[in-house]
Amino acid sequence: MQYDATYTAAWYDKLGEGEWDRWDRTPATRMQESIFLHHLEEAVSKGNRVLDVGCGAGRYTRRLIELGAEVTAFDLSSKQLELCKERAPGAADYAQGTVTDLSRYPDGAFDVTVCIGGAISYTFERDHEAMAELARVTAPGGRIVLSVMGLFGTVHSALKGILTLDPAVNERVFDTGVITRGDNVGHECKMYRVAELREMMTGAGLTDVSLSAPGFLTTVHEDIELPPTGSAQYDFLLKAELAASAENPGAGNHIIGTAIKPGPEAP
Repeated sequence: MQYDATYTAAWYDKLGEGEWDRWDRTPATRMQESIFLHHLEEAVSKGNRVLDVGCGAGRYTRRLIELGAEVTAFDLSSKQLELCKERAPGAADYAQGTVTDLSRYPDGAFDVTVCIGGAISYTFERDHEAMAELARVTAPGGRIVLSVMGLFGTVHSALKGILTLDPAVNERVFDTGVITRGDNVGHECKMYRVAELREMMTGAGLTDVSLSAPGFLTTVHEDIELPPTGSAQYDFLLKAELAASAENPGAGNHIIGTAIKPGPEAP
């Protein structure tokens, strides 16, 4: 499977507002958003220069701006960038391009580099190149927060549908992590094992690598009603999710990676 940036951009152009709305769809996605926000809020401080790669419609870009960061929103899809401008106004720039080529930005240009939502999972054979670019544009002492699609967590959450597929397809996907256009109504991506992501991050020279899942306890409980965000019950569940997700990093449909780019300077 080879990276096809044009195809991926068209997929997200067509998805449109669905990229924004998907975070409100189920209890699991609502909790996943809270977990992603937790990691962003731990990494980003007021005044930080932040590159948000794969910003999509701007759900996380908006929060980064609220935290007082100087944000550059970056996405492959022109439609998603339009939505990001509308729903997350106030970024320093909104730029279109691919995670495999961040050459418009000099080395060490950003205090924090964010790439959540799985942009790397679309780059296939160029994934190490994408990781190297994320590391390159991060300042020494700076932080990286990213995610890729996770293999085992996706099998867990989608098992009912997976069992209806041709076993030969399942064997191939399980062995390679790759979903092709013909497997999944046109969608294509690579899903990772925990060891693969860790190797890719350390191979790019990153240190203090920590991996976790974006939700583990609520993954398959689509029939429950979560307590209101900010309530004591919700705060407890989020605390439990963060602990469980850290102990089971491959158990979510994404794997979250956080790391530091070594160097004497700190943002």
